[in-house]
Amino acid sequence: MKKKYIHGGIIMKNRGTTSTMAEQKRTRYKDLLSRNKKIIITPEEMNRIKSEEWLGQKSALGQLERYLSIESPRHNIAAIGGHGTGRMKTIREALKKYTQTEAALEDLIALHNPNEPECPICIWVPAGFGKKLREALGEVTKNLKDALALVDINLHKHPEKKKAEAESRMKMDSFEKSYEERVYGSGLCLIMRMQSGRDEKRYTPEADGKNEYKTVRATAGPTINIFGFSIAKLVTATDQKQYYIFTDQLDQYKGEKLIDAETAENIYAEIMNIAEWRDAESENEHKAVESRKEDIRKSLENEAINTSFAPLDALISDEKNISPETKAILASYETGIKKMAGEYASLFSIPIAKIDPISGQSFAPTISQQDPEKKEEVMRRMQVNTLVDNGGVNTRPVIVEKDIDRGNMFGRIHRKAMRGVYTSDHMSLKAGSILRAHNGFLILDFDDIMSNFIKSYDGAATFMQLLESLSEQKLEIKNFDPYGLGPTQVQTPKIKFKVKVILLLGYYTYTGLAESETFRNAFKARVEFDVSAENTKETIEQFIAFTHKITEDEGLRPVSEDGMTELLGFSKRLCHVGGKFSLNYGTLADVIREAHYVSDSDAITGTHIEEAIAHKKKSLIAEKELEARKRLDIIIRTDGEPRIGEMTGLGVINFGGVRFGITSRATANVSPGTGSFKVSDVDTEVKLAGQIYQKAIGIISSYLKSKFGEGAEKVDAQFVMEQSYSGVDGDSASALTFCTLISELGQIPIPQCFAITGSMSMKGDMEPIGGVNEKVEGYFDICREHGYPCSHGIIIPEQNVKDLSLRKDVLKAIQEDTFHIYPVTKIEEAVEILMGIPAGEKKIQKKIGIDGPKVIEYYEDHTAYGKVQERLKSWKTKK
Repeated sequence: MKKKYIHGGIIMKNRGTTSTMAEQKRTRYKDLLSRNKKIIITPEEMNRIKSEEWLGQKSALGQLERYLSIESPRHNIAAIGGHGTGRMKTIREALKKYTQTEAALEDLIALHNPNEPECPICIWVPAGFGKKLREALGEVTKNLKDALALVDINLHKHPEKKKAEAESRMKMDSFEKSYEERVYGSGLCLIMRMQSGRDEKRYTPEADGKNEYKTVRATAGPTINIFGFSIAKLVTATDQKQYYIFTDQLDQYKGEKLIDAETAENIYAEIMNIAEWRDAESENEHKAVESRKEDIRKSLENEAINTSFAPLDALISDEKNISPETKAILASYETGIKKMAGEYASLFSIPIAKIDPISGQSFAPTISQQDPEKKEEVMRRMQVNTLVDNGGVNTRPVIVEKDIDRGNMFGRIHRKAMRGVYTSDHMSLKAGSILRAHNGFLILDFDDIMSNFIKSYDGAATFMQLLESLSEQKLEIKNFDPYGLGPTQVQTPKIKFKVKVILLLGYYTYTGLAESETFRNAFKARVEFDVSAENTKETIEQFIAFTHKITEDEGLRPVSEDGMTELLGFSKRLCHVGGKFSLNYGTLADVIREAHYVSDSDAITGTHIEEAIAHKKKSLIAEKELEARKRLDIIIRTDGEPRIGEMTGLGVINFGGVRFGITSRATANVSPGTGSFKVSDVDTEVKLAGQIYQKAIGIISSYLKSKFGEGAEKVDAQFVMEQSYSGVDGDSASALTFCTLISELGQIPIPQCFAITGSMSMKGDMEPIGGVNEKVEGYFDICREHGYPCSHGIIIPEQNVKDLSLRKDVLKAIQEDTFHIYPVTKIEEAVEILMGIPAGEKKIQKKIGIDGPKVIEYYEDHTAYGKVQERLKSWKTKK
């Protein structure tokens, strides 16, 4: 036999209420539900709309086009909105028009600075000129290598060089005679030593006279080289023998007492006097001839260099699109490079053995001519580094930077190891996104900036440097050195740029950043992307066009008519605003992709869409929460038993983008107070409650005072959300708190087959709340798990009816009258539904007493407020 419960004087049969108010509200919701039918898409509409182009958010598109047309350097754009709202698509659509304009594109080139090597030349030149300059310098380098390689060979054959050597030979012939005369005129002689260097041999006229210069010349003739003979002194020693003595043998002869010290000193002085004269004269002549040969070499080198630089000369003089200032910079660069090429010309020549024209001695090539590292270094100085190459590009650049750090944004300087140390030069420079977007557009996402902040703590510094650079319209390429490698050897001058930055960010982020004047000055333009769209024919057509674009671009199965209907329903649910569609294109696209992979037919049907949505909403956390309530680890009463000061409230958990409803049990206690009226919330006292929740408690206190006046001043009321361990916030529990307190104050039972959600004002009006779909479905699920599905219902603000987009099983239960939704506009309507009796209206009664007329405010005894008033009076009487 089924139980019967007394509900405010009304018999509740089969756990269902016959309250007039409840019946009216259930009928009201069914009437609203019947008018809120699904949107049906016909095949004809599908085929027609498929051919249209999805344009993204049209309102934002119009704002973008307006700001993109403003060329002011400070009119950078803050694109404000959530992820998945089509910001990037809308921005790209708007940019199509502005990237096709005939803006003068430029290349950024870096050149070696001959005058200041640590500060490379960085200049903007017409697009394509960088490539031309690179090719011209490549040709110059090749010409130089070829031409300078032949300098030594050409010098060797040069008539002027031969003439100089012939003249020098004639002078040396004359000098040899003078030398011979001076040697013999001083009583000395020239001997050809048979051993090289210092030796112990004693040279005598008897044994070595045949090697005396005059004897050899008489036999060999005048072609004999006089410099192959050494100066000696013919001396009669103490042993009465004659010896040829050389300066390096004086100590030997002194040691053997063959000559005395004075004689040795005299011999040394005589020989060195002539030797020094000979060396000086020979050196002077050698220098003279080498100087003449060097002049000839320089002339040959200059001729080779000037001829080799002809391609660069022609490029600079013939290019009509570069400014006079740029031409002057390039001309100065060419002069410096020519000078450098002359300084290092020997690196490029083919080394050949050198022969001393005086002595005839052969010399090996110098070390500098055999230094490949130095040669490579010189070659790099003659290269051009095209940091930004727009050659062959017909549209203005659009750069989307995702990996945002200082190097990627502003450029970096690479290092290379050379001779055991890290070095850098103009070829080590690399341009960042800002320079690559010169005369174009740079798209950034603030989330990417903060992501880099998490990875390397560099995000904040990068953003501040961005604002500074946008303010100056200049930047300097330099390295951020987190590894302590030391400063680089090069540092660029500040490079001018012209770029419009489009920064994607959320509303809260923008609000915080806009507090900074620096940010406001840099981003003067603001474009807001909506999260929802009105339910219009145009919106639906754009929605279908978007769906078609996704399936076409990604090769997915087409979406059928009923699949499109389900998608539209899901879009409405995502919106959380009644009658509107969500513009979260990212989430909708994910549903289409997932539905494609579960589809086993030629098209994505409504069933496939439903399956994909169910999978996206599936959450282990939600399952565990429901399981805990099913096992009564978290106590939720759904048995229908009437209880005083206790009922079920609703909340929403958002876990990683998955939202689901949860149920909570609220209880209240009241007692006579000693001070002013006070509603104390346990969650607030233990600091588990947020500020909005505390505000709601204050509103309830004020409303109770307004209803019960003087009697409410001596009440202490306590309220708590049972088994709440992680904190509560929001005002959607206002109605729950109020009704639970009224039940406790008036000792009026509430059947445990109701739940309530809603905010209330200080005037008792019910106000809309968020997450109504999740809350309704969350309560439905726990009721179904407990096995009491036939009389349960949930009270919601009537303003939230338009937001409802419930699951099919919930809608079916509502249509079959096994689950109910009660939309209310005033808190008193909720009180009547919950307690089965009217809340009560304040009555005024005039009485004549000893002190004159008196106005008494009261509620009728059979009302909920009347029962509260009676209890408050009883407490006052007891005191």
